[in-house]
Amino acid sequence: MFFRRIILPCYIWKEVWSLYALGVLLLIILQTTDILTTVAGVAIRNQTPLPVLAQLVLYRLPYFIYVALPFSLPFAILLAFGRLAKDSELKVTYSAGIRPLSLVLPLVLFGIVISSISFVINNQIRPMAASAFNTAIYQVFYQQLPPKHANYFIEPDQKTGNLFYAGTLQEETLNVAGQAPQTITRIYGAMVSTPEATYTAQSGIWNKDSKSWTLEGVWESRNTSSTPIQLPHKEFTYTEAFKPFTQALDSQGFSELRSSLDDPTLGTLERRNTEFELDRRIADSISPIVFAFASSVLGLLLPNRSWAFASVIMMLFIYWAIFAAGPQLSQLGAIPPMLAAWLANLCLAVFGLSLVRKLW
Repeated sequence: MFFRRIILPCYIWKEVWSLYALGVLLLIILQTTDILTTVAGVAIRNQTPLPVLAQLVLYRLPYFIYVALPFSLPFAILLAFGRLAKDSELKVTYSAGIRPLSLVLPLVLFGIVISSISFVINNQIRPMAASAFNTAIYQVFYQQLPPKHANYFIEPDQKTGNLFYAGTLQEETLNVAGQAPQTITRIYGAMVSTPEATYTAQSGIWNKDSKSWTLEGVWESRNTSSTPIQLPHKEFTYTEAFKPFTQALDSQGFSELRSSLDDPTLGTLERRNTEFELDRRIADSISPIVFAFASSVLGLLLPNRSWAFASVIMMLFIYWAIFAAGPQLSQLGAIPPMLAAWLANLCLAVFGLSLVRKLW
């Protein structure tokens, strides 16, 4: 009993830990190399100082760790169980009356520890670093601070009844010689719907002082049968108060995301994106547990290293495909934000549970 509860888990942790630490380090190095090669040409052309490049890597490090923590687990567990099977230690363990599932539990506990670390990084450290990284990457490419921007602005004007839409709002500061810096809000992908017609334009300016939108190169469509007319520019009255720009979702902490959902003025799409980001933070923090469970079950069923390695690669590929599709599924409203955020973990958990019965 003492061997099963104390010695065996410690032995498995010792076997996995060194491989896991090596895997995390390797993934961090690969990601660091990737970002440096991506910006190398621009950095040389713009003569970017080395301290700025160092800040770029430093501020991106929490994201690298966030990716490496769950994705290093399958390979560490695969190699550990492969070594135990090669040296016949798994056969000796089974002959001693220890069930295969007893080898899974220590790795699930290991995953819980990693998940705790991941939760702190995802919800406290990474949001702060994301904002600083965006500033650093903009300095590398454009040698200036990034503008404030917001996506998918859709609001009606209560006084005129017109509907205002913008694909992107971007706040910029103009420095004119001999004048004080001016802050303007540019509109990209604009549409204004009035009872008489619908107006679209690629760009324009939102003047907060005069409470108006001025669009450039406007197309006017009065009905489906009429031919659209192009106007050089057109001004629309917009009397609603300007809503201050908020931080990007990846730069907001866990508590800030929850507070944003309490805002009654939050648009439908903004609310959906915020809900998805909040649920994704929790789901990503839990993913090491799911990876540890599914990988340990798969590793015990496939002690052959070649088959196990190929299976893990396929498992990670499918997981990443579902993971990457989550934001789009949520934005399009195809599935609820919570389900979109948890879908990859749910599929991986179901996969692991479907294999557990073979270990009884």
